[in-house]
Parts: sequence; C-alpha cells; structure tokens
Amino acid sequence: MEEIETLIADLTAETDKLCAAVRRLDDSQAQSHPSRLPGWSRAHVLVHLARNADGLRNLLLSARTGTPLRMYASPGTRLADIDAGVTRPAEVIVADAHESSVRFLVEARAVPPQAWDANVAFSSGQPDPQVIAAPRLLEMRLQEVTLHHVDLDVDYEFNKVPERLLLTFLERFLTHRERQGVRLAIRLDGSGYRSVGGDPAGPVVEGDAAALVGWLAGRSQLGVHCDQGLPALPSFG
Repeated sequence: MEEIETLIADLTAETDKLCAAVRRLDDSQAQSHPSRLPGWSRAHVLVHLARNADGLRNLLLSARTGTPLRMYASPGTRLADIDAGVTRPAEVIVADAHESSVRFLVEARAVPPQAWDANVAFSSGQPDPQVIAAPRLLEMRLQEVTLHHVDLDVDYEFNKVPERLLLTFLERFLTHRERQGVRLAIRLDGSGYRSVGGDPAGPVVEGDAAALVGWLAGRSQLGVHCDQGLPALPSFG
C-alpha cells in the first residue's frame, strides 16, 4: 500500500496546483485563449480533464466492486462531451474540472487494499480491450493532470514538476516510445544518469529531466539535443 499512498499523495499535490492555477480564469481566458494542444482552447483541456477524471473513476469503481464498467459510454462519447462542455461559462468549467478531480481522489482513497490487486478492462465499449492493473489508473491520472497543467499555458512548466516525478515519467515515456518503434538512447545531463530504450546504438538524446520529458511527451524540443539530429517522434497518443 505504500506505493498506492505515494501515488495518491502525488496526485493530490499536482491536482491542487492545477486547480489553484485555473481558479480565476474568466470566459475569455478559458474559451478564447489557445492551449498548447493544437486546436484546443484552455476550456477544451479543462473539460477533457474533467471527463477523464469521471472515466477513470468508473474504472476505480469497477476495481472496488468487481463489476465491469466502461470508462466512457461509447468511443465517441468523450469528444462529444468535450465539444458540449466548452461552451459553458469559465466558472462552470473550472468548477467541473475541480469537482470531478476531487471525486476521483475520494474514490481512490475509498478503494480497500485488496481491491488494488484487481485488473480492470480499459474500455469504452471497444472489442478486446486492454486489461490493466488497478494502480495503473492512479498513474494514468497523475500523468494526465501533470501534462495538461503544462498544456494549459498557465505559467507551469515541466521544470516545476518534482524531480522524482520527472524521472518516473522519463522512464515511462521512454518505454512508450519504444513500443511505438522509436529507437534511441537518453542521457540525462548533469547526473550521470543514463537510460537506454530499444537499440543502445540508437541516437543519443541529451537534456535535463524536464526538457527530456517535454520532448518525449511531444510537447517541446527546447533544451534537448542530439548530435545526429533529433529523431522524429510519432504522435504521443
């Protein structure tokens, strides 16, 4: 349970920082100001975060009760809900993001220790869904909150993320890229840390932890360099 408690504590801290940053957004700042995600305003990101919290909460309920539940009602529901939600006043959008995040955390704290051993179907109705371990739901939510806090463009950058979380994301994102067929090596500046994914003879990309996480997540190329030129990365997904 120590790992679970640490994940919940980290998620609570990152959620509190995000909610504090957007608390005073007005309609123009939310609906008209673009986020760092192409085609999405800040309102789009906040509504996405709200519905993601609700969807992952459904899967926590599934782990706790043993009842199969979908993350979203159907594969198209998520985008439809986002499109419908962004036209609301900023005050309502921000409250929705905050309250849905709190509901997820309340549910996470209510999961009994034995239920964290459960596996759940990561599904919105698709055939042959991926099956994931229940603690992965906390990891996924923590990743969503952290990445999208940066995407909101509200004076929060990867260099403000705790170093321990950055190193966790670095390993996770490197594995994700390896599964996408990307072959590269990563060298973390200044600490002697070196993590290699895929072909150890692949191009070596260097930078500090914040810059490398931003690049591997497909957010920025600032602060990273490679003697052979930065490898092209597919969509982060």
